[in-house]
Amino acid sequence: MSFSFTRSPLALAISIWFAFGILVTDAGVALAEEATQGAKEKILGLKIEGLDLDEKDKADLFKVLQKRLLSYPYVHLVQPPEGELTDQMIELECVDVDMDCLAKVGAAEGATKVFYAQVDVVKGKYEMWVQLVSVGTVKALFQERRK
Repeated sequence: MSFSFTRSPLALAISIWFAFGILVTDAGVALAEEATQGAKEKILGLKIEGLDLDEKDKADLFKVLQKRLLSYPYVHLVQPPEGELTDQMIELECVDVDMDCLAKVGAAEGATKVFYAQVDVVKGKYEMWVQLVSVGTVKALFQERRK
């Protein structure tokens, strides 16, 4: 599936909301299956990463992600660390953005789950990669790549 977006902030927000909404909803189903009855999951929604995506687009996508995650009643959002993810990866001795690294980042921030999203521009189209990782078990609860 390919998603093509314009650079108009409104069109970008609407398009990303729809496309991201599909992925976040799918991840939310996986999260609901893991949620402890009555307890809120501490979800670290990391800032959006991406190649050739400007900072404003990343910030807009992050707002969409946070709003979407907050729509689930069993979620308590843990604010992401200041600075770049790569800086924290260096501190935690991570080499790749994999499940082990995401679990370490989540543990350092006091989260039970980590939501990671990357949006890359490839040949004028957006590719999205979304992961939901359990910090305690270091396993992917949801992982999907969409082109």
